[in-house]
Amino acid sequence: MGRQTTGLEPSLLVRYRFDTPVQLRRHLHAANVERRYLFLRDPGPQFATGARIVLEVSFHAHPQRYVLHGMVRWRDQGSRAATWLEVAEADLHHRRCPASWRQRTARRLPADLIAEIRPAHAPPFVGRILDLAEHGARVFAGGHELGDGPLSMTFLPSERRLPLVETMGHLVWSHAPEAGIAMPGDADVSHRRLLYSLEQAWRDAVSLAHPRACECGKGGLPDELLGISASPPVL
Repeated sequence: MGRQTTGLEPSLLVRYRFDTPVQLRRHLHAANVERRYLFLRDPGPQFATGARIVLEVSFHAHPQRYVLHGMVRWRDQGSRAATWLEVAEADLHHRRCPASWRQRTARRLPADLIAEIRPAHAPPFVGRILDLAEHGARVFAGGHELGDGPLSMTFLPSERRLPLVETMGHLVWSHAPEAGIAMPGDADVSHRRLLYSLEQAWRDAVSLAHPRACECGKGGLPDELLGISASPPVL
């Protein structure tokens, strides 16, 4: 069988440093119960409308790091030079619930990968890998059942040169719509190649910092964002 493709452009990987978590909260705006937007001041032309973004957020004086998955919904090319990302509600829930983080011996790499997940006692479905390590993954499963039996999974790398990753795992935690999956045993060659590719991609990630001239918390959502409420939410 030939190499499958996700049909999606690879997500832009970005490291963004705020001063404090409070400053990050000033950049988050709610349109309704389903939609949250992150305002970024003049992040650069690579943030094109429609681009998918994986944002690793850190802080000058705080040890915690957050990962936000989003899509550029609108760019203001005027005097404010602003970009608005719609961020996944699941990521914001994950950020508010430290209990969903587990003590791990290996750092997980933020990702945005398509995966076919085949539970032993429930219908198969297509989800997203939100972060990945050698022995575990955090997945966006939506409302799909994973059950407590074995999971057969296929990961689809965004790079066509990489092979599919076929692996097995089992559910270790669930905070809908996310779940944590353990993958015991040694990772095979295709899994290790995928992890190495993610590591290299993060080494080349765009690095940005909160600008001092940013007008945090001033103003609200632009009318252009209120007009796209009928489009499918991120993830």
